[in-house]
Amino acid sequence: MRRLRLPEKISIQLKAPLITQNMGRIFCLALIGFTLAIAIPAREDTPCYHMIDSQDYEAFVWIKDNVDASYERRY
Repeated sequence: MRRLRLPEKISIQLKAPLITQNMGRIFCLALIGFTLAIAIPAREDTPCYHMIDSQDYEAFVWIKDNVDASYERRY
């Protein structure tokens, strides 16, 4: 099988610059960075768990002590 090649001088002139060759990668990394820069601070104040007060605790203890396992649960 024969391979046809352009002369080296023309080949160098037609070659795209490095930034043009990697434009998709650069755009993708910029988009990911932009998304993280907006998403992380927006969710930073969201609590990971909910603290209950003593009144809620007493209510849960009462439920545990007074409701047996046969009680129908609705989710």
